[in-house]
Order: sequence, then C-alpha cells, then structure tokens
Amino acid sequence: MKKKQQSNHEEGNTPKYLNLLTDFGFKKMFGEENKKFLIAFLNSILADSVGTIEDLTYLNTEQLGESPKEKKMVYDIYCTTSDKDHIIVELQIGGQSYYGERAFTYVSRLVSKEAKKGERKYHIPPIYSINILDFRMTVFNDCSNYFWEIQLKDQKNRIFLPQIKFLFIELCTFARLFKKSEYRETLHRWLYTIKNMGEESTRECPFDDPLFQDFFEQGKIDKLTTMEKEDYAKSILEYQEVKDTIEYEREYARNEGREEGLAKGKAEGLEEGLAKGREEGEAKAKLAMAKSMLEKGIDIETIVSITGLTAEEIMSN
Repeated sequence: MKKKQQSNHEEGNTPKYLNLLTDFGFKKMFGEENKKFLIAFLNSILADSVGTIEDLTYLNTEQLGESPKEKKMVYDIYCTTSDKDHIIVELQIGGQSYYGERAFTYVSRLVSKEAKKGERKYHIPPIYSINILDFRMTVFNDCSNYFWEIQLKDQKNRIFLPQIKFLFIELCTFARLFKKSEYRETLHRWLYTIKNMGEESTRECPFDDPLFQDFFEQGKIDKLTTMEKEDYAKSILEYQEVKDTIEYEREYARNEGREEGLAKGKAEGLEEGLAKGREEGEAKAKLAMAKSMLEKGIDIETIVSITGLTAEEIMSN
C-alpha cells in the first residue's frame, strides 16, 4: 500500500503537457500542423498593426546569405499573411547582451532578399519581428514593462520605415507583473501558457476558453508518436542544459568577479577593479560553459547562440 502511494506521487509529478520553452514544444504547437494556434497568438499581438490575420503561409526557416561566406540564419518560425506581411517569431531562453543586434540582423536578411539585381527601385515588404524572451533586455532598463514595440524614428518621433517593426516580449517580467487572476487579455493568457504549460504543477487548462482548452488538449505529451517523444526528450535535455549553464555562468561570474575585483581593486581602485573582474569572470564562465556543452555533444550553432562566443573562440578553448 505504501509503495502504491509513492508511485502515484511520482506519477503526479510527471509533466502532463509539452514544455513550450523547448525548441520541440514551441514548434510543435505553433507549427504548420497547428496553424490555427499561431494565427490566434499573432492576432493577440498584431491586430492593431495588420488587422485580423485569417491565414498564414509557412516559409523555409533557413535563410542563406548571398555568398558562402555569409552566415546562415535559422528562424524558429517564418511565415507570411494573406496580405504578404512577413512575420518572424523567435523564442529565446538564454540571455544575450547582443540580442537586439541579432533580431535586427534577422530582419536585414529578409530586406536584402527583396533587393533585386538590376532594379533601381527598392521594395521592402511589411516585416514584423516577434521575439519572445525568458530574460530581461537590459538595454531597456525598465522593470515595469514586459512588452516593447520598436520602429526606426527621427528626432521628432516621425517613423522612418513604417514597414519594419520589432516586438520584444519578456516572459519573466510578465510573470512578475501579473497574477493569474489578472489575465483578462488574450495575449496575457498566451504568455502564461507559453511560460507555464510544461510545469509539473499544471494539470489542466486554467482558462474557460474553448481555444485554450483545445490547445492544452493538443499539447498533451501522451499524444506524441514514439519518434516525437524521443525528439521531445532530446529537446528537454537541451533546454535543461541551457538552464543549468545559465545558472552556472551567473554563479561563476559572481564568484570570479568578486575575487578578481577585490584583488585588482587594491591596485586600480575598488570600483574599477570590481567592474573589470566581473567582465573577466563572465568571459571565463562563458568559455567554461561552452566547453561543458561541447563535451555533452551540443552543436556549435546552439552554443554560439547561447554563449555569444564565436565558433573560433569555442573550438580554440
């Protein structure tokens, strides 16, 4: 009897739904086979910009450069609307100090592809870069907002290129600012779902909404095929590795920065020494993290994306 109770407890702690913060989970639930969910999610974000989206066409997520020397870019989701609005959707878990530049570069690749040889007139289609982040964009330096909409403007706040818009959504900040009882907007429900659906404590859909109830039903892990379960298990391992290395990097950087900063502070001034020590500590932590990920068989592109190091720095470590 005692053994049976233990078994039930372990079963209750097994996640029931896909973790949408994993690469597999996110693309499974918002991929082409579940187009209606992506349409609903995008409508909760872009309705004021593009109107109601009725249909989407999924496009190749691999974007090659004009020459072999140019870096290949791989989007999480890339699609167009019936009105030919281009939409890039990216999910990023690990913090990156250069993420803004990365998002801009991804959009720039699409812009460059629209510049046809021999034509003097440039045509830039509407492009929306939607970035769902589970970290804070320090460049914004504002803990009271979780949603950022960015366009190129002049000094009088006039929009320079209305076709291009960047949207950054911070899941961690959203979770801190709102309680579940305050999720009145559809976007709030989507963000809660993306952040929490794969948690062990989530046992049923928390919203009395047919769309979300269907979403949770389709997101049950036991609905996966045997091959999909294997792919999902690998994605979970990669996700956990990212979370573990992020925590390791933070702790390592704190310790290294504290020790080296105190030592250098005697000679260079305490404030300057601490800053330099933290910087060097972070660099060492990233190299150590990259080495650990290489040893676990994680591919170079993923390590570059997470650490911000170049492939050359990683391989020479």
